[in-house]
Amino acid sequence: MRIFGCTAFAFMAAWAAPTQVQSIDFRTINPSSPITINRASPAFYALEDSRKEYQLEKKQLNNSTDAVAETLILGQARKISQNHIQPLKLRPTIITQEIKQDGFTRLIAEALKESQPQTAVEMADILVKDELARRQNENKTGIKTLVTSSGKTITVALTNAKNTNKSIIENTSQNKKEISSLISTSNPARYVISGPITFSGGAAFLGKRENIKTHQLIDGLAISEASINLKDANYEILVDKLEGQLFTEVRSEDGQVIAQGSVNLYELNRSKISVARIKNIPIEVRPIFNGATGVIISAASQGKIQYPIADAKIFVANLDREIIKNKETGEFEDETLAMPSNYLVRAEHQRFWPSLGYVKSGEKFSLRLFPEGLIKALLGLSLDKYEARDAENDAIIWGRITFGGNPVEGAQVSIVGNIENKPVYFTGLLPDKTRTATSNTGEFAFTRVQEEEAILYVTLNGMAPLPAFIPTAKRHVAYADLKITPSQEIEIVSYEAFIGEPREAIMQPMGTQEQIFIPDNGILRRSFYTIQGLTFLEADAGQEFSPVRIAFDSNATELHFSHLRNDWLKKLRESKNIPAKPNNTTVVGFVGGENFDVLLGAGYEEVSSRIVYFNATGEIISGRGQAGGGFAILDLPQGIHTITIVPEKSKKVVTQTAYVDEYAVQLLNVNLMF
Repeated sequence: MRIFGCTAFAFMAAWAAPTQVQSIDFRTINPSSPITINRASPAFYALEDSRKEYQLEKKQLNNSTDAVAETLILGQARKISQNHIQPLKLRPTIITQEIKQDGFTRLIAEALKESQPQTAVEMADILVKDELARRQNENKTGIKTLVTSSGKTITVALTNAKNTNKSIIENTSQNKKEISSLISTSNPARYVISGPITFSGGAAFLGKRENIKTHQLIDGLAISEASINLKDANYEILVDKLEGQLFTEVRSEDGQVIAQGSVNLYELNRSKISVARIKNIPIEVRPIFNGATGVIISAASQGKIQYPIADAKIFVANLDREIIKNKETGEFEDETLAMPSNYLVRAEHQRFWPSLGYVKSGEKFSLRLFPEGLIKALLGLSLDKYEARDAENDAIIWGRITFGGNPVEGAQVSIVGNIENKPVYFTGLLPDKTRTATSNTGEFAFTRVQEEEAILYVTLNGMAPLPAFIPTAKRHVAYADLKITPSQEIEIVSYEAFIGEPREAIMQPMGTQEQIFIPDNGILRRSFYTIQGLTFLEADAGQEFSPVRIAFDSNATELHFSHLRNDWLKKLRESKNIPAKPNNTTVVGFVGGENFDVLLGAGYEEVSSRIVYFNATGEIISGRGQAGGGFAILDLPQGIHTITIVPEKSKKVVTQTAYVDEYAVQLLNVNLMF
């Protein structure tokens, strides 16, 4: 690759330098030899105007346990000595099954200095041992009366060690047994699950001032509620199927979630349980932060070395609401949100291009800002002079591909539907037009992006995770932090809304040609590689129904498609005197837990007259929305929208990101409160 003088030097300087920098240690240069940039140099304009010298700190890299872990997950037989990975082939090991004690397992166990993650079967062994130990500590056989949260009493038999079933004792051997050996086997139509509720990380339940509940959640909605014994801190719940999660939440007096914990019921289902009563399944409850919190950093930040930008501001896109910075912590905090919320944000600073990002409540975000000089250097190195000048008015997507926290080499990225706009990949710190895939930095950039929304498609040695949806805007940088997650099995459920009847359907990840058939029982289990962030899936159940779209959470274990009949959608439009047109757009939200109101983003107040509320059976209602029912928003302009759901009793709100077009109805599922 041939690089021409000042432009390349300016790019390197701009890349490695945060704001107010004149002296830099590049990672590829001896730390004792700083590069000083003179004000007369063209490279100076790629940096910020400053009189201060800055020397990059020399920080010892962490022990390479992450790299060793990736060696196991990727199935590579070679040692990784650098702080990145070069995967031969992504072949993740599913650790939820029994793992052979081969060299990889021993390697990761030694590196992490702890035992392997417990499977459901291994957990069963431990729980049986704990139960036997508890029984041995009992002094006599008798009964114990417990009071449930509803005021009812339940009687529990106490058994000493002499009366313990021999078959249970035999299951405490080192050989792994099925969890069904806990109690007598049968073919249950329903399950009773019980276990302790534990608190950690500073979480606690303070009695009458707070409220604690445990539910079975499926696709974000509460299906059944547990009885909780506050004295002994345990729960018991009756469920029809081992689906979704057992979810425990502690709420304050004003209804805000302050701590939560969960158990994945699908993992129990995978263990082929055939018993009606499943005991000693613990739920660990930890404190959470409801709102969004994070920092704005320079593009020069790498790993643990981060450079916050002092005077930067951040706004909620589509709402133009500023998120205030906490002067004590140095982080931006939005405390108006309740779980589960997500929205787009825009970071700004007068010497940087604005950046767009995607934020979720309960998670910390980190937005990057790119100096004007760095953008000019990128355009100058990757385009000819006239293309570079025109590209300054377009959007830029700048991103990095990682797996397990490490940059991925050899990945290829494309914009769906725009094969002409090819990315530029990086060699070290410099854009390299000769590369056709990511280097060991994992970085790439698209210039001249004119789409308002782009879908990025990543391929790596024949593996393709679900595409990532990236909102863009003119003269903005959309930073695409593409974190590939290991392949995980997802249960996909397809049914008719309001009556729950299973429906066969064709599902398609948005931005691909792949069509996945969901059979007539409405259930499909399928493994996916995913990318953290925004991903959409669409499903079509036939001519009587409208195609629907849902946002996919990379942490989800289940996806639910609620199919809406065309005649029902027609009634909604008629109720607002909206004529049927080929380009009609619709958002439908199902809301559980509490009555609510719906608001739209800034600039669309006039569309509030097109909001329709319905009850749990789909009947149109007046006034505000009812718990268990939902809402529909008709004929929104195409594109990304932020929808705000205001609970009746809460002081906080829930925001949801929706992508609206005429091809599918956007579905939202929100659980406001148990």
